[in-house]
Amino acid sequence: MDFITNFFDLTKNKTTIKKEFLAGLASFLAISYIIIVNPKILAAAGMPLNALVTSTIIIAAIASISMGVFAKNPFVIAPGMGINVFFSYTAVGMYGIPWQTVLGATLWSGIIFILLVAFNVRAKLMLSLPNSVKSALGAGVGLFIAYIGFVDSGFITTTNNLFIIAPITLKTALFLFCLILLLILFIKKAPAPILIVIIIGYAIGYLVTSFSSNEIIHIPSKIFDTPDFSLFMQLDMINGAKFAIIPTIFTFMFLCLFDSTGTIAGLYGSMNKKLDQNDKQLKKTFLVDATNAGLSGIIGTSPATVVIESGVGIAQGGRTGLTAVFAGMMFLPFLFLAPLISSIPMEIVAPSLILIGIMMMQQVTKVQWEDLTHAIPAFFTILMMIMSSSISTGIACGILSWFFIALFCNRKEINPMASIIVILCAIMFLHTINVF
Repeated sequence: MDFITNFFDLTKNKTTIKKEFLAGLASFLAISYIIIVNPKILAAAGMPLNALVTSTIIIAAIASISMGVFAKNPFVIAPGMGINVFFSYTAVGMYGIPWQTVLGATLWSGIIFILLVAFNVRAKLMLSLPNSVKSALGAGVGLFIAYIGFVDSGFITTTNNLFIIAPITLKTALFLFCLILLLILFIKKAPAPILIVIIIGYAIGYLVTSFSSNEIIHIPSKIFDTPDFSLFMQLDMINGAKFAIIPTIFTFMFLCLFDSTGTIAGLYGSMNKKLDQNDKQLKKTFLVDATNAGLSGIIGTSPATVVIESGVGIAQGGRTGLTAVFAGMMFLPFLFLAPLISSIPMEIVAPSLILIGIMMMQQVTKVQWEDLTHAIPAFFTILMMIMSSSISTGIACGILSWFFIALFCNRKEINPMASIIVILCAIMFLHTINVF
């Protein structure tokens, strides 16, 4: 106990092992939905579901524990929402890139990310673009995640290239029930509302399947099983580094950069800490975050990043890396529940995507809509993500529109770092419209 107290500076941070454990439990319960949601999203890319459960848990455990031990911050790391949607629905689904190659791109984006941290470029890159584009990026990704939730639940379908509400079935009725319940629980500030709704929804689906002819849930033959490590080292590093994959690598890096950097800044603020680029602990935090983003490709999942749910543990009193270590360890028992987790239908999982979308859309309030030089890039970022069904296209359209407006209306906003991003976005956009 003395070793743990001294290693994590518990006395200095005015905390105890008990407080850190409870904080770790709070953070874990807040992010535990990722064990179910991430595999469901990535399975759309054709990856084996049971193996995705294993890879999701392994990266969350390893990354969170490493954050606690090396950076000594109470930040949990797990596969990022939005990044996983880009992986399945854009990189694989829209661009037609094999998922093995996208895993290779995940590793390369992580390596670039590590270099950005090593050369102190990460924070400068983050600050090189206007807040309107960064805020619109989060809002657009949130709207896209919600869109995926409505479509994959079967509630929304298409006819004559237009979206319509599908005929109500038992499955879509269960989806609507779970969605309404989740929103009510979240507003009421119930602990771990997503997990509660998934359990209740599964129980209802199980009863309907057991006592009627309607199969809502494919009941597994067994609940426990040994972990499936078949996705480990399945990445294609060679093809993942080809020129045609650059837009995918850049999008991973871009999403991780703005998502995790913004999240870390917010979490530092919640601990009443100042975000100082020269702070060694902050640099270690960035390095652990970047390393695990790349490691995700080796383990077999989309990039992991620091999650905003860490704030729940901080609010519970977590102040040191021991919080992250406890949270990381809590993922591990679920390694043996893959058959049960895999049997949860999308109709029960989809409400969580919509709630996440609602939360991310709140960033749109940070856009200066009264100023058209800010409003236009933000508008194109959000609109084109949905209209093109592509996060990367939305990013490219938003940044390119900002650049041309700034070029003719406010050149002071343009800087060398931003110019590099604009060039990469131009390449990404031209690739999207099949110019090369």
